[in-house]
Amino acid sequence: MPSSIYEELKKMVKELRIPPRARAVFKVKSPRKYELQIPAFLLYEFIEDLRKRINKGLRVAEEAVRLSSGKNPGEVINTLRRKYREALREGILDSREDLELILLALELDGIILSADRGVLLMADKLGIRYVPPQEIRETLEGFRYLE
Repeated sequence: MPSSIYEELKKMVKELRIPPRARAVFKVKSPRKYELQIPAFLLYEFIEDLRKRINKGLRVAEEAVRLSSGKNPGEVINTLRRKYREALREGILDSREDLELILLALELDGIILSADRGVLLMADKLGIRYVPPQEIRETLEGFRYLE
């Protein structure tokens, strides 16, 4: 896994002790960002998708303004944030960590274990193997039998 995801994992599971040998099992490594090439069609698709998402986000904001009169401003803002986040971020690579995971899997011909829809969609487009979210637990538990 990329070092950025390993660091994120350590922060998320502070109460869970990550054994020292986990770093060897996880094979923490950043992708070779300056050496990898990706197909140009992905950039075209990304730009088109981003444009659609920005327009959808604008419609979400317009709807919130229309429905805001007489309502609790905090409630309107919370609804706007939730819908805006859904419109712009769901189903797309939306972080450096997501991109590094895809690039590393591409570089190493690795398998991705993720529940992130954007990561899985990109993995599928690039022909990267992945484990569907509903199979992650049994896959990880299966590692126990390989020791």
